[in-house]
Amino acid sequence: MFGVVAFGGYTVAGLGSNLARRTRNQSYAALGASVVTVGLAWLLVGPLRLVGVALATLAGFSVSTILLYALSQRAYPIPYRGLRSLALFALALLLWVAGTWAARDLAGANAILVRVGVFAAYALGALYLARRIVTVHDGPVASVVPQPSPTPSETI
Repeated sequence: MFGVVAFGGYTVAGLGSNLARRTRNQSYAALGASVVTVGLAWLLVGPLRLVGVALATLAGFSVSTILLYALSQRAYPIPYRGLRSLALFALALLLWVAGTWAARDLAGANAILVRVGVFAAYALGALYLARRIVTVHDGPVASVVPQPSPTPSETI
């Protein structure tokens, strides 16, 4: 599931490269991702089986998205909140691992309560990050969005 989310971010992260017509950046990101995926699969499939494949795929998709984001921002800067998005993704992944580990020995309602608590923690973290997102009228986004000129009555 997290690999699919990371792969979805790849499309958004690549907008700058596409707008700058530097699609070779996608090749570099794919090459980096393939090296990471194959290397981790080689290390993890033996001991972890299918979980090793999933972890290698997650790492590969994540590396391709992060690498393409960095290359795209160099080619055509777009005022994304890349670090904030990465922090939200990492928080979700960390809380999923923590919730799964905490609930593994519990049964029934207790396991459900632990997972609901982890979901609530994620929701609070996401709300915290969301309230810090720049509005249209301040920050670097304001220079991109055209502002209406004041009317004569507003200048008095």
